[in-house]
Amino acid sequence: EEGLLRAACRQATLEDFGDPSFREPFRRLLASVKSEARLNPMGRLATRHDLIRLLVNRLRMEEDRKRNPGIAAQETRRPIIITGLPRTGTTLLHALLALDPANRVPLTWETVYPSPPPDAATYRTDRRIGVVNGQIRWFHRLVKGFNRIHPVDAQLPEECLVIFSHSFLSYQFETAHRLPSYLDWLEGQDLRPAYQAHRRFLQHLQWRCPGARWVLKAPAHMFDFGAMFSTYPDACVVMTHRDPNQVTASNASLTATLRGAFSDEIDPLEVGPECSRRWAEAITRAMRFRD
Repeated sequence: EEGLLRAACRQATLEDFGDPSFREPFRRLLASVKSEARLNPMGRLATRHDLIRLLVNRLRMEEDRKRNPGIAAQETRRPIIITGLPRTGTTLLHALLALDPANRVPLTWETVYPSPPPDAATYRTDRRIGVVNGQIRWFHRLVKGFNRIHPVDAQLPEECLVIFSHSFLSYQFETAHRLPSYLDWLEGQDLRPAYQAHRRFLQHLQWRCPGARWVLKAPAHMFDFGAMFSTYPDACVVMTHRDPNQVTASNASLTATLRGAFSDEIDPLEVGPECSRRWAEAITRAMRFRD
């Protein structure tokens, strides 16, 4: 833990990570990765790189807020939040609504490297777009066939899991790795700190590049609608639906394919029941809250 924190501080030449509440989820994530993820050498390198990137982003975004008080003054009104079981068309709907020029969606490049805050004048030509597309090309070399399962590009709309990952309270980690103890712990957490960090992230992105409304997307929103509405009380939630049997098979395939890039010990007979249980819990929580 301390070694990763020091590495991030050296890279960013900064020391203030902001709200220290990220430390416990970060610590639990690391323990689970070390003891349960069964990473291969490439998985160890990729995971270390990604964790340091998230920490560096925290440092730089905190510094941005200190230098630019206008970021904290940004309001996030009436966001449209797309959710539903994974593999039910949430990505397609997100991309469709992104075509409306009044809608602001988080693009992949700005969620991967949010600092400095994006600027409307250079939004389509920012140098970070090329950097992220280069990383995506390497990703496709590692994860064969993933582009047939889920589209990835620096300038495509990205889902909220990438934003939540900066608080280390995110279901993104267990999609990429086998992390049963971290997942069990995460499912018992109040996710309000993750949503508060999510709102700060959106303020950062919209400061110099606003839109009429945010359009956001993540199946994992279903795990804690209470935390979501406590942060965005005026949100409009759109839920997509599909036969759960098809959902489970498709999601298990995606999960096994993604994990296979970072571990040589992926058991499909373990992944399938895990995905079924996790998303049955998510939809049960969502229906309970709606009732």
